[in-house]
Amino acid sequence: MALLPLISREVGLSEVIDIAPQLIAGQIRGRVVVDTGR
Repeated sequence: MALLPLISREVGLSEVIDIAPQLIAGQIRGRVVVDTGR
């Protein structure tokens, strides 16, 4: 589990719209976890 922080990032629900274009363009590697409480 020590590698998980290196290959993932956590964003708040309000940030999803901002990172969506990067996700679609393939500019984000790894996993994005959406925290619906943020």
